[in-house]
Amino acid sequence: NVPVGQYTVTETKGTQGYQMDSTPKSVQATAGTAANEVVFYNKPANGTLVITKVDSIFKEKLSGASFDIIDTATNANVRTVMTDSNGTANVTLPFGTYKVVETQAPTGYVLDVQNGITITISAENTLQSITIENSKIPVVTKTPKTGATPMSMGTVIPFLISIVSAVVLILLNRDKIIRRFNRNE
Repeated sequence: NVPVGQYTVTETKGTQGYQMDSTPKSVQATAGTAANEVVFYNKPANGTLVITKVDSIFKEKLSGASFDIIDTATNANVRTVMTDSNGTANVTLPFGTYKVVETQAPTGYVLDVQNGITITISAENTLQSITIENSKIPVVTKTPKTGATPMSMGTVIPFLISIVSAVVLILLNRDKIIRRFNRNE
């Protein structure tokens, strides 16, 4: 119960996670009437997360990376975002702690398989910016073979047997070969 008169009501403390409505509201208290209701509408307090995706070597910004944003309090995926042509994704989120997990790498790049990056958006940290690097998928090129083709054991063994046989025949018939050679002179 308050005495009859004109009053100004101002919200002085808001609910955690909401923006306080500090707009003063006027109310008239009159004798013999029911209590007047004053309503303050509080909006969820939000902050901004900026994710930037870059090449790990040249630091150029990369588009097409997809991220899940997981509320660590509930383990729920609250948003999925993708980096744009500028290599960034901007997200408005209510105050809280979140884990940012890459779910798709840009074309030609290796997926970042870390456990994610944890960030907190609060009244003290309304803007969070993170930069995540990706490495290119290694390109494996085969060097063309040049020169002779290596011989397999199936080719080497018969070749060696042929050479050894020729040497043995020459040694066994050495005298005959020398006589023929001398006759032809």
